[in-house]
Amino acid sequence: MNRLINSIQNFYYQEQIHFEMYDEDTLVVHQGLDNTNVRLNIVYFTNPDEEKNIQLKIYNLGKVDYISESLRKKVNELNQKYRWYKIYFEDGDIVLSTDAIVTPNNVGDICLELTIRGINICNAIYPELMRAIWG
Repeated sequence: MNRLINSIQNFYYQEQIHFEMYDEDTLVVHQGLDNTNVRLNIVYFTNPDEEKNIQLKIYNLGKVDYISESLRKKVNELNQKYRWYKIYFEDGDIVLSTDAIVTPNNVGDICLELTIRGINICNAIYPELMRAIWG
């Protein structure tokens, strides 16, 4: 197992954060979105050959069959406002993604901070996205 995943696991055990291993290099945390039935899947991707960075992707914020011009404009507007994460569409899913340079010593703290920021962004943008989808 790579050292980054091992460090995240140890940190999350200490912080009592529940997670699942997707595979030996990928960890998943599930988190409900405030005042909704949405359950976010926060996925932590590592590269065992290069233990210098991590990528977090947040899936399941919303599903879209058709990307309207108003939705595309709203996502562009939100990307300007919330620069910690990039918001985009992937196979009909609205996804948030961020990357960070880390070490095995700081990866737990950084992942927790990025996770909290990502969840806060999702809570903030969800109503706007839903208005753009259904509006």
